[in-house]
Amino acid sequence: MHLTITTLLATSAAAALEKATNLPGFIGTPQKAATPSPAPLGEKCEGFALDARGRLEAHCRDDQLNTWFTSLDLNACVGIRKGLLVFTTRGGFAHSCAACEVRVSTDVTLTCVCLDDLGGSSKSELVIGGDVGVLDGRIIKEAS
Repeated sequence: MHLTITTLLATSAAAALEKATNLPGFIGTPQKAATPSPAPLGEKCEGFALDARGRLEAHCRDDQLNTWFTSLDLNACVGIRKGLLVFTTRGGFAHSCAACEVRVSTDVTLTCVCLDDLGGSSKSELVIGGDVGVLDGRIIKEAS
């Protein structure tokens, strides 16, 4: 009886470790953690949109060329410093900016009119393609 319980515990621990090293995938398929794609965000995704709450949305391709609708809340990684858009943890830029839009040319750029420290407003741009990437068809904030 003691041997059976030990075997079950070891099996459960191994299963838990295996689950911990997998990321949730699409339609219930696990995906191993990987490095973000080196391709620019604008080359992997299309149909960019920014909702009123600051969520970036797009249709992005994974490495098998499947297309996924994906989004990233930019408030989690973009903030305002002296009226300028900057990358920062828990930035909450959407609370201090208006008329925001996403432009795609050679890179992906976030443009907004934001409040500065004196209560005035100014137009600010932030290239997000260098810090925001694509991992298995999902938009992610890359590690800095």
